[in-house]
Amino acid sequence: MTIAIAAFVLALILWLLFGAPPPNMPLLVAG
Repeated sequence: MTIAIAAFVLALILWLLFGAPPPNMPLLVAG
């Protein structure tokens, strides 16, 4: 579970850093 949470947080951080592209981007990274 810890790895999944870390991956989700990392995807969220990258999503915010890249100026919040379409929401499907972090979903693809996390999923």
